[in-house]
This record gives sequence, C-alpha cells and structure tokens, in this order.
Amino acid sequence: MSDNGGQANMSGSSGIAKKSRRGKRANNKPNPINVEQMLATTLQKIEVQPKKRPPRRPKAFNQGSNSIDNNSEISPAVKLNTVLHEQTNAIAVNHIQAPIVPQIIQNQGVNLMNKKKLSTKCKKNHLSKNQQVIRGQTENLSMNIAVGDAGGNRRKNKVSNTPGKSTENKKGNKTSFPDYIPQTLIRKLLVNQTSKEIEYVEGNIRINPKCFKEAYVAMPNDEMDILIDGIHDRNRALEGDLVAVKINPTDKWRNLKSNKPQKTATVVCILEKIHPRKAVGFLKVMPDKNNRVALFAPRDHKVPRLTIDSTYWPPNFYSDPESYANIMFFAEIISWNDVRYAHGKILKCIGKTGDLRAESCAIVLEYDLDMTPYSTELTQDLPPSDYQPVATDIDGREDWRKKCIFTIDPATAADLDDAMSCSPMENGNFEVGVHIADVTHYLNAFTPLDQAVARRATTIYLSDNVYHMLPKQLCNVCSLLPGYDKLAFSVIFEMTPGGDIVRHRFTKTVINSCCQFSYEHAQVMIMNPTKKWSNDEIPVIKGSYTISELCTVVNNLNNLAVKMREKRFENGSLRIDQPKLHVIVDRESGLPISFTLEEQKDSNRLIEEFMLLANMTVARHLYENFPDVSLLRCHQPPLMRNLSKTQTMLEKFGIHIDIESAGALQASLVRYQPDPCGSTKDFYLAKCRAVVMNILCAKTMARARYFCTSVKMDAETLKHYALNVPLYTHFTSPIRRYSDCIVHRLLHASIQNALPVPNWTPSLCAEARKHHCHHT
Repeated sequence: MSDNGGQANMSGSSGIAKKSRRGKRANNKPNPINVEQMLATTLQKIEVQPKKRPPRRPKAFNQGSNSIDNNSEISPAVKLNTVLHEQTNAIAVNHIQAPIVPQIIQNQGVNLMNKKKLSTKCKKNHLSKNQQVIRGQTENLSMNIAVGDAGGNRRKNKVSNTPGKSTENKKGNKTSFPDYIPQTLIRKLLVNQTSKEIEYVEGNIRINPKCFKEAYVAMPNDEMDILIDGIHDRNRALEGDLVAVKINPTDKWRNLKSNKPQKTATVVCILEKIHPRKAVGFLKVMPDKNNRVALFAPRDHKVPRLTIDSTYWPPNFYSDPESYANIMFFAEIISWNDVRYAHGKILKCIGKTGDLRAESCAIVLEYDLDMTPYSTELTQDLPPSDYQPVATDIDGREDWRKKCIFTIDPATAADLDDAMSCSPMENGNFEVGVHIADVTHYLNAFTPLDQAVARRATTIYLSDNVYHMLPKQLCNVCSLLPGYDKLAFSVIFEMTPGGDIVRHRFTKTVINSCCQFSYEHAQVMIMNPTKKWSNDEIPVIKGSYTISELCTVVNNLNNLAVKMREKRFENGSLRIDQPKLHVIVDRESGLPISFTLEEQKDSNRLIEEFMLLANMTVARHLYENFPDVSLLRCHQPPLMRNLSKTQTMLEKFGIHIDIESAGALQASLVRYQPDPCGSTKDFYLAKCRAVVMNILCAKTMARARYFCTSVKMDAETLKHYALNVPLYTHFTSPIRRYSDCIVHRLLHASIQNALPVPNWTPSLCAEARKHHCHHT
C-alpha cells in the first residue's frame, strides 16, 4: 500500500486456461481433484529462499499472458498462484487484485461508494463445486507482494479482493478503508429501521482533539455518544462531517468503569462533507529520508498527516529542511486510501510562526473563510459609502429623525447595527425603540451579491483586522453613525416602569442618531448620573440635545433593563459568563501591545436585555405568521450524564449545584458569586472559584443552532434552554450576520401582509439554516 494514499499499482497474472472444447459441454465433467494432495505437491515445488534484503520493485504481470518478466523477483505466494494455474488448466481463475480505488475529494457533495471490482461471489456461480474449492483455496492465501508507492517506499501488504473489506499489514494493522454504502441505500436504511432496533445512526462527527483516534457521534436520544474507535473505523470522515455509522456487534463495544458498555460504530457513508479537507501545518522530511515525498504535519491533530510529492516542495527543502522548520504551509487533501497517511498538495506558503500577519492568515485559511474583496461586478450597483437616503427610500417609513436616538457599543466598534430610544408617555409608561440597521433595503434577495454574502455568513473579528460579511461600502451605508440619516427596522415597545410589556409593533423607519457612546461612557452615566462632563470626556453630540438629557435616557433604559433581567432570571433563565480577553492593538503598527479582561457591566447588560427582547418578540411573530418557513434558533438542554459528572466533581470540593433545570443551575452559580463586602483575599478566591465553575458548566452545554420551522418539532425541542423561552431568533445584527438578513425579509413580508420573498420555500429555508450553522 502506498504511503501517500494513492492507488497501489498492482497487476496479477491474467492468463486464463481455456476450457477444453472436445465433446459436448454437458458430458465434459472435470475429474475429481484432491485439493489437499495437490496443495502439498505444489508447495514442494516452490523453492523458498532464505530472507535477503528487500527486493527491488517487481515489474507488473503482463496482461493476457502467463509469463512473468525474468528480471523480476517473485515471491513464493506468486509462484504458488502460477503453479496452481498450470495444474488446473480446466479452471478459470482470475488474477487477484485489491479493490483499492482512489477517493476523489470533492469541494461539495457527498463521497459515494468506490467503483467495485467484479464480485468474487458472482464469478463463483459459473464454476463447478470443485472449481469453487480451488478458487477459495487460492483466495485464502496471502500474497505478500512488494508494492511501490509514489515515493519509492516498499511495503508488504496483505491483499484482499473482497469488496468493502480493508487490507492489513503483516502486523495485523488495517492499512486501508472499507467501501462506503451508497447514499441512496443508507437513506432507506435510516428511515426503515425501528426505534427499538437502531443499527444505523446519522449525525455530525466530533473528533477528540486530545486523541485523534477517537471520534464520537451523538445518539438520537439521551444515550451515551457512540464511539468511533480508530482512524480505520472513522473511514475518512473529518471534523463536522455529516455521516452515517453502523453500530458494531456488542462484543466490540467499549467497557467502561461504570460497567455500562459504550456503543462503538464504523462510518459507512459520508452524507455531507462539511470539513474543507484543507489544513495549516509544517513540512518535514520523511523518517526514512525519502527524496520523493515529504511529510505534512497539520497543527490541527484532527486532520490526517499527508504525504506531499516533491513537485510541491519549496526550493532547497530536501537539502535544508531546518530552514523550513518554523514555516507554516497550507495544504489540501487529494486522496486518502492509506490509514496512516492521506495524500495531498501544498497550496500556499503562509509564513513564519509567531508573526501576527502570518498567524492571522493561518486562522482565516484554517477555518475556510472567504476573505477576498468583493469584485466590482458584484458591488457596482451599490450606493457609495457616503450615500444619504432620498425620498424614494424614505417613502412609507415613519420619520424618527427628530427623536433622541443613540448607540452604545464597544469603543472600537465601526459597524453600528443597533440604536436605542426611550421617551416617557403621558400615561407614565415609556416608549422604547430598538432600531436595527435596514440592510435588506439595499441587499436584494437571490442576487449574485446576496448569494456571495450568504456564503460568508458572518463578519470575522481578529485582533488586528476585521473581515466584513458585507462589502465595506454597504457597511458604511447601513451603519447607524451619528449625524446621518439612516434607514432602520424598528421594534417599538410600550413598557411600564416595572419593565412589563404593554404592547409592541414593527415598523420601517428613518432615524438620525445623535451620539455614539461606548460602554464605558454609558457605565459612568449609570454609576454617576450627576457627573459634570468636560468636552473631551464625551463624544460629539449632534443636534440640540444636552449631555444631561442623554444621561437621563440612559438611566431610564437601565432601570427598565434591570427589572427585565430580574424577571428573566426569576422565570428560569441561565447565564454562564466565561472570561474573555480583549487585545489592545497599536493604531499605527497594528501590533498587539496589551490585553485586558472583558467584564460584563450594567451598560453591557442594558443593551443585552433589549436585544434579547427584540429577538424573542420577532421570533414569536414569525412563528405565528410563517410557521413553515421561519428561521429560528434553539438551544437543546445539556446531556444530564455530562452535567452529572460536573456535579459530582464539584461536590468533592464542597461545591453543590442543582442541575434539575436551567433556573436551578443559575441559582447555584449565583450562590457562589464573590461577596464584594468580604476581605480582598476571600473576594479573589471566590472569584476564581466562580470562573472555574462557569467554565466547567459551559463545557457540558450544547451549542445553539438555527432551524427551519418546516421541520416539525415538539415544544421542548423548539425552546431555548439557556434563555428558557419557547421561541428565539436573531434579528439585531444584520450587518455582521446573514441569518438576521433572512429574518428581516420575513418580518417585512409579515407586516405588509404579504407572502415571503418569491422562491422562499421550506427547502431553501432549511438549506440556509444548514449553511449558516457551519459558520456559527
């Protein structure tokens, strides 16, 4: 078997002894054959030489001839096969060849079953009983044939000609993969099996980052995850791929300390290749100093090592490999037939490890992110960056340009998706506006630009750069910058001072923000409402508003947010805070100069509460109006066995948590929060303990995911576990998330009492969900 995963170049003798034509075929029966005696006689004729240095690569058998090149060295097993052909000239025995066909790594689609060789079973049907015995004896003999690979290595492989079986080396290790079951057949098997007798399971594969030989697929119920033990059983599937696995017999299950065996399985079909089959890594000389192929070692251990042909090597690599020891390369898998190595090619030299730009480039490539600038053909119809809405844009919208509206974002934010307003009403309530940039006014559905944006799916934030989902000029047009007329999609709430929602409505608006606050500015306003601000402490305020007026609005919003938050947690919501590092970058050089730990303060929570409120309100409205084509977001409960393990571990340290529900877990986490009135030592010890508890609990949680409501699910499956709400979606960040753009279009259709955008079908909704899930 070749180390580079390519097809082994093997040929056997194809000479076939012709059947005698004398007499009628019906009366021409072969004489009985004593198989054991014939084999014993045959073995005596073969001179087995003592072991010498490995022979050079033998030349292939000549097709259509019984002769073998005299210059080739022949193994005893090959001699035996030849003698058997000579002694059984009445029997047609084809040459033996391993059913190994290179796998084609496709950019999209599903890898279907390899083309099989003609079935041995079918051939046997044309032979007599004695002929089948001879054929069986021949097939059961191991033919240790020296097989040359692309790099000139010579290995001896145990060759099997049974389709769907993997080959083994002389140590008994499996060196190749079994064939896949066709996707059409596996779909039928998945549908037709009963819930009590599950043999095949569909799911996304997860590879253990600390032990790449172990992978897992979740069971459809609360059972323990299925273990895929070894690269061979993973059968070329990579992280995230949607696969079908066949559960192994019980004697192959893993025994655990709990005395409850864990099911094991083998991947039998890749239903959808989600992993890009590309990786960042390092190029090394092979251990045997091979001068034809090199070894590519991915830094992501979940990707197999690759053999790289010399044609892809950088200059002077073989003579001076040390000079490339710290150089990162980007490689792609071409084929993968050998369990030990896949075969690939180098696509790009990235740069030196530790270099900020090289590392940033590596991240972008590693996660298969498209960061190329948009072409002029796609952006030529967009308005310029400094575009101001005209009468045709504003027609039919509510005019909120004279109302006090502002944004609160991180100090470094450039794309401003959301703005807030809050004004008292005559009845003592508040009119609160959540105003979201109206991206879809400019981004028309199903256009080439829209499709390109959908493929990117989200904006990528790195320490030294931002890669926008939208073209930069469209970001500038949509961003709710102060002092400019901007189009918005607004959710208007009437709220009591206690934070209760009286009513709400959705409307398209035109707004003009008066100020761009940072979270730090808003936090000072909350902590010190009567502070006297100097001109250099506050951003420029547009219009006739004073800092005192804005401070009043911020505090009114904060008071409402505090009430809403209290009620949300009383109703069983859960929040797990994990520490986040914020990298500080020098503006001139673009290099990181420091870092801080991000902390959630009242100003952050203020914006969070109103964004959650808007998202939940939109989700309910869409589900009521478009129950078959709405794009929502759900969060499944964690597996109780995983949460129980964390509970047991914490109990050993005297920490007791309740895991019965999201609300119970939240109450437990709050109970162990540090007391600001305690001593400094106790405060920091408690803070460290709370951080560890949050991290451990977060590891047990499932990832939230998008889903299309055409997939009928029960109420428990629809709900969001952490928020403890029945329906949720994303509406508030359309500049940086494409899912929000889909939701905007659906909401706009609903308030116009119209059908969703043309061609928006349940299947398209499901496809959009699936694509966006791969990027979030």
